[in-house]
Amino acid sequence: MTWEGFSKHAKSTAYWVLCLACPAYGLLLANLPDLRIYKVLNLLGVLWNILGLLTISYLLSANERFQLSVLRVSSFLLAILLVQLPFGIAFGAVWALLLHYPSAKVAFLTGSYLIWPGVLSFFLFDGFVAPRPKSPDSTRSQVSFMGGYFLLSGLLAQLCGAFLDLIDFNG
Repeated sequence: MTWEGFSKHAKSTAYWVLCLACPAYGLLLANLPDLRIYKVLNLLGVLWNILGLLTISYLLSANERFQLSVLRVSSFLLAILLVQLPFGIAFGAVWALLLHYPSAKVAFLTGSYLIWPGVLSFFLFDGFVAPRPKSPDSTRSQVSFMGGYFLLSGLLAQLCGAFLDLIDFNG
């Protein structure tokens, strides 16, 4: 079943569940006793790498139904990963600051650091992947671009995390 096959109710339910889950993730991060920004960046980098590898893996990308499903869900997935998650972490951390959680400041900085690269890359990327492909070759190239984008983003996030760990930076 593709994203377009879902009912309008299912789409809005998924959206609102994620709207609540992202600030909850920020509260969870803020409640950790010794949160480090580089650890969050490494975790996000690994998740993006897994998404990238799944997207460009030969077994999955050879399936035309999978390719079309990826393209149909890509805008929603990118909105969650690149825009909604950082805003949600920052919003949840603001609540955590009011509740005096131990790592609230670091969680807020983590969300804030992820917002602008995520917003900029979402608009840049959404213009390339979201349009309907005209041929199977363009579908394959769009899916490959999406997988490569996730791999590159994951590697950059891990590289930034490693650099922040190297200089022992924590906000």
